[in-house]
Amino acid sequence: MLKNLCVRTKLFVLLLIPVGVLITDMVGSALDNYREMDAMNAAAHIVALSVAGNDTIHELQKERGISVGYTSSKGASFAADLREQRRATVAAHRALAEQIASFVAEQPSSALNSSFRGMLQRLDNLDRLRSSIDAFNVPVKDVIAEYTGTIKELRHILDEILQYSESAAMYAKTANFLELVAAKEFAGQERATGATAFGA
Repeated sequence: MLKNLCVRTKLFVLLLIPVGVLITDMVGSALDNYREMDAMNAAAHIVALSVAGNDTIHELQKERGISVGYTSSKGASFAADLREQRRATVAAHRALAEQIASFVAEQPSSALNSSFRGMLQRLDNLDRLRSSIDAFNVPVKDVIAEYTGTIKELRHILDEILQYSESAAMYAKTANFLELVAAKEFAGQERATGATAFGA
C-alpha cells in the first residue's frame, strides 16, 4: 500500500506513529498530574479540617472544665474566665464551620455532609446550655455529659474524614494525630471531674 504513496505522504504516515505515541504519553502524564494535584488538594482539605476540628475540641474541653468549676461554685469562681473561654470556643466553631463549608464544596456528595450539619447544629445548641449554666438550671453531671457528648461526636466525624485520604502517609500521620486528640480528651474528662471538687 505504501508503494503507491508519494515520499511526502510516506513520511507523514511514518511520523504519525511516534507523534501518536508522544501525544498519548503527554495526555497520560497530564492526567497523572491532575490526579496528583487533586489528591494533594483533598489532603490539604483533610488536614485543615482536622486541625480546625482539634482546635474546636480543645476549646470545648477548656470550656467544659471552666463551666464545671463555675457551676460547682454557684458562680463564685471562674465567671470572667468562662466569658472569655466562650468567646474562644465560638471563634473556633466559626473557623471549623468555614473548613466544613470548604470540604463540602469539594465533596458535595460526601456521606459526611449530613453528619456535618448535625455537628454544627449541636455546636449551635450550646448557646442553650450556656444559658442554663448561667441560670444554674443544669447539674454538674449534665454539664460534663453535654460537652463530652459534643466532643465525642466531633471526634467521630474527624475519624470518618480519614477515609477520604488517598495518601497512606497522610492517613497514618492524621490517624496518629487523632490518637493524641483521643488521649487528650481522656485527660480532659479527668480534669473536668476534678474541677467539680475544686469549684465546690
